[in-house]
Amino acid sequence: MKLSRSIATLAFSLGCLVAIPHDATAQAQAKPSSLAGTWNMSLIGDHVIPVALVLEQNGTALQGTFIMMGKDYPVAGELTGTKFALKGKGPAFGRPAGDHAAGVAAGGATPAAGPHRASPTGALADMTINGSVNANGDLAGEMLSKFEERTGTIKWTAERLRERKAPADAVASSAPAAMTGKWTLTIVEAQLQLAVDLTQAGSKVTGTATSDHLGTMTLEGTLANGVLKFTTAGSAGGQDVRLEYSGKYKADGTFAGDLTSPMGAMTWTLASMKK
Repeated sequence: MKLSRSIATLAFSLGCLVAIPHDATAQAQAKPSSLAGTWNMSLIGDHVIPVALVLEQNGTALQGTFIMMGKDYPVAGELTGTKFALKGKGPAFGRPAGDHAAGVAAGGATPAAGPHRASPTGALADMTINGSVNANGDLAGEMLSKFEERTGTIKWTAERLRERKAPADAVASSAPAAMTGKWTLTIVEAQLQLAVDLTQAGSKVTGTATSDHLGTMTLEGTLANGVLKFTTAGSAGGQDVRLEYSGKYKADGTFAGDLTSPMGAMTWTLASMKK
């Protein structure tokens, strides 16, 4: 009986010794998530601020660029499982830690819609982007920007850059005889609306596009065979902003299409204001 118990105990111990290396090998062979690529990133304050995050990955090491309003901010960090942290120098924005009023700048105490430089001299804040990979492969987390003794925070989400196609019903048809008048331009992913004042002369379209976040931007473009192409240009937060739009006239009297920007690809609609 004692001999049988000894043999059973020895067999159990050997089984454990064999199983442990096997599990360790399986864990060692597990590959980290791949975050390499371009991400459409949304900063979630009192409104959504579209930016971009471009990453390169070597094992668990990450490096890349945070892009906001056409300006690049290098970042680097490490991926641990499904979580990661990126550090670099960038603009100061977000709300003070412990304050629930979204969009308060780290460098000040008043509510604001967007990013703020940490000082009038252009000094940048210490920026940390903390995030994790969701089950669907998207990213989410919180960004911290610290300048001197002040720290601002803002939540964010991101999805991989995908080719944006115009809505299926955005078919070319007879465009209005004249676009002169007031329109509402909606940038869908940014949940941002701009008041547009247009003047049309032949195929040429000019005007302005105005919003609280972007201020007043100039607009220039063309309309031909139901296809509207235009650009808006201006500055926000001290940075030049240029957006390029291309879309088609729809049977319901609106336009819809794609736009390209320093923050990535997005979609837009344009509707005439009701009189």
